[in-house]
Formats: sequence, C-alpha cells, structure tokens
Amino acid sequence: MRESDGNTVTEPPNPSGPTLVGVGFFVNDIRGIDPVRDEFQFRGYVQVLWCDPRLAFDPEGTGQKELVFTGDRVEQEFKRMWFASGYPVNKVGELSFTERVLRIRHDGTVVQSINISVPLATHYDLRRFPLDRQTLELQVESYLWNRDQLQFVHDETISGFNDGISIPEWNIQAVNGHVSEVAVMRSDTPFSRYILEIEITRKPGFYLWKVFLPLVVIVALSWSVFWMTDDR
Repeated sequence: MRESDGNTVTEPPNPSGPTLVGVGFFVNDIRGIDPVRDEFQFRGYVQVLWCDPRLAFDPEGTGQKELVFTGDRVEQEFKRMWFASGYPVNKVGELSFTERVLRIRHDGTVVQSINISVPLATHYDLRRFPLDRQTLELQVESYLWNRDQLQFVHDETISGFNDGISIPEWNIQAVNGHVSEVAVMRSDTPFSRYILEIEITRKPGFYLWKVFLPLVVIVALSWSVFWMTDDR
C-alpha cells in the first residue's frame, strides 16, 4: 500500500505484468463543433472494466453475486481499492458526470459506468470544405500507471453512437477506438493511451445553395459581356 493525494491506493492487481483495462464509449450527443477554436463538446456513456482478484468474494456467503455502488459510495470504494485513474488528455474545460455506477462481481471483475460531458480539443482539416470529413478525438490516459502497470484495451461491445443524434450541419459516420503508447515527461516509461475517434461528415447543402450557387451566378453574369453586341 502507498499514499497518493491523501488517499490509500493499492498497487495494480497483476504484479507480474500490466493490468488490462477495457474501455468503451457510446456517443449520445456532440455539441459545440467549432473549427475556429478547434474544440467540440462530447456527451456520452463510458464503461471501464478490469479484474482484481483481491476483490473476489463468496457469493453464497454474501447472498449476492454482484455488489453495486452509486453516488458517494463509488468514491468511498475507490479509496480502498485500485483503479485505473484515467483522465481525458485533450479536455479544455470542466469534466462533469452523472449516473455513476460501480459494480464488483464475485470473481473480482470491476465495471465502472459513467455518463460524462466534457469539452475537448481536436484538429479540423478544412482543405476540402464544404465537402470535408473530420475526425473528432477523445484521448484517455492514466495519470498514475505506466504501460508496464496498465494497458488499455478497446471494448467493441459498448462502443458506438446513438442513431438519433441530430447535429446541425454534420452527420456521424462511425465511432472507433484504438490504443497507442505515448512518451510523457513525468516518466521514463511510456503510458498506454486510449483514443476514441468519431468520424463526421459535413452537410454541404447550405453552403452549396446559399454561398456557392450565388457566386456561380454572379460570375456567369460577368461572362455575359462577351456575348453582348453593339447595335449602334
């Protein structure tokens, strides 16, 4: 055991290698898509899963196969157990969450589910505007455990997006996730980073009809001088 930020934090459950942590995001809504500031607002559901055999218990002795904690009880449980300590690397504002649920199964499997809302930084490539396709990213990294202690794994079973999302000017095409390793200043050992990619395409109709078509008409009118005749 060791102390970190005033709270008791246990060592990772796997002493002989990295603990595998499954991560999956389900996109409920995307707001504030701002190519000028390179930002957007993510709203969705995240599920994090790992196994810690030290938390296993006898279901017959307790009369239940799963322990469920919500609200403040989640924070109380985290003070006594190891957890992934992940955070959004590219957030540019306050992270808020609701409906936080922690489940501990009798075999030591831990599942944390949260609804989150967070403003994020991303990069927009506008060279093909207004027929452009953008990739919005949400990057998650553990601020405490390096790749030798923790490795993220993409959980395809939970990842996706709400088909009913209505985003002004944009359509969501796909949601994908992958894991990479990044070097950080705070450690000589790289850290595992989970990257959620949200593929969106612009609805070009507004710009084609309200901007480009009038410009074409104006240019065509200027060409008309070449077909004008002088009847004098």
